[in-house]
Amino acid sequence: MPGRSNASPPGKADGRKIRFTEVTGSTRANFENLFEQPGAPKYCWCMAWRHLPSREHVRNDEKKRAMMALVDAGAPVGILAHLEGKTVGWCSVAPRQTYRRLSRQQDDSETEALAQLPRTLADLNGTVRELTAATTSARETIESAQRMAERLEALVDELEEPVRALRPGLERVGRVLDDPAVDTVPDTLRRIHDDLMPLISGLRQAQARMGSVTGMLRRRPQPEQDDQV
Repeated sequence: MPGRSNASPPGKADGRKIRFTEVTGSTRANFENLFEQPGAPKYCWCMAWRHLPSREHVRNDEKKRAMMALVDAGAPVGILAHLEGKTVGWCSVAPRQTYRRLSRQQDDSETEALAQLPRTLADLNGTVRELTAATTSARETIESAQRMAERLEALVDELEEPVRALRPGLERVGRVLDDPAVDTVPDTLRRIHDDLMPLISGLRQAQARMGSVTGMLRRRPQPEQDDQV
């Protein structure tokens, strides 16, 4: 029994090859060409449920101008389907506020809220990212502070033993400074200074005089001595 072919039936497009693009100023020509083809909805230009200044006796070219005005203004109007380099389809996809109401009882408040939902979620996502970054930064700061505290504690432990070794000497210095005799040291030094300074001055004067006498003796000529028999 022959095997069955996996190829697509004749006339049926392979959906995997269809490409979609948004209707914008750059794809406007493809949009116009599609609607101008035989059998295309050029009689309405998909303006039946969009806002028009007047809906009575509106010509097709006026509907086209209204649709093109939306495209030129950058308003979303829909998407195009492309297959093998040709524009083969179209779907009207646009914000709810660009369509007119289907009935007088229609409430667009929920629809408008839903339209704002993606932006709200994006803002919330950004806030969550900022909060996560702030939490991470705070955690890193706390960990750094803990490491610093550990190093300080180790440093205190290292300094504690040398400081304890200084305690006996500091206690002895304290006892010496507490001795009443220490208070008399300045007066004693002053008396020694007063007594020694005149003596030192006199010694310097005597030294200067001895130097002068020695110099004179050296300059005095020596007497001639008699010949010895």
